[in-house]
Amino acid sequence: MHNIKYICSYWGCQNKSAKEFLNFVVQNGYQGVEINFLDDANFVTEFLSELQRIRETIDSEFVFIAQQVLGSAIETVEEYIQKLIQRLQFLITLKPDYINSQTGKDFFDFSENCKILNLTELISKESGIPIWHEIHGGRFSFHLKTLLQYIEVFPKLNLIADFSHFCTI
Repeated sequence: MHNIKYICSYWGCQNKSAKEFLNFVVQNGYQGVEINFLDDANFVTEFLSELQRIRETIDSEFVFIAQQVLGSAIETVEEYIQKLIQRLQFLITLKPDYINSQTGKDFFDFSENCKILNLTELISKESGIPIWHEIHGGRFSFHLKTLLQYIEVFPKLNLIADFSHFCTI
């Protein structure tokens, strides 16, 4: 039997400070957070401090998932890889339980995205932090049919699905 944990994403809560967001999460019964950090050192410091307080006083198993989401850009594979490495190294310093990565680009070819996936696997292994790859438009995983090729090469690929991407009105 699996233990289901309900995680609250910071997406849609960007108007809240780190402390306000984490208090909202706890008050509403979530057991963790998923967050893509903006370039704001004060926010990150406040977040980590409040996260530590929650884990020490409320829930020692409170889950912290850091998101790796790079902005849209037309760039070479090498430029993308440099930005990806910098972002993942930063996230690793925050000691999340997991990293949810919107990995690669849909316009990179198969071998280029495989190079990126190999790199993320190496970073995950070296850091000890699992990296999950979100099935997402614009990324290597943009289409389920082509995703099967990656699964053949990476049979233990950790995938995460945002089910809102599969819903229509």
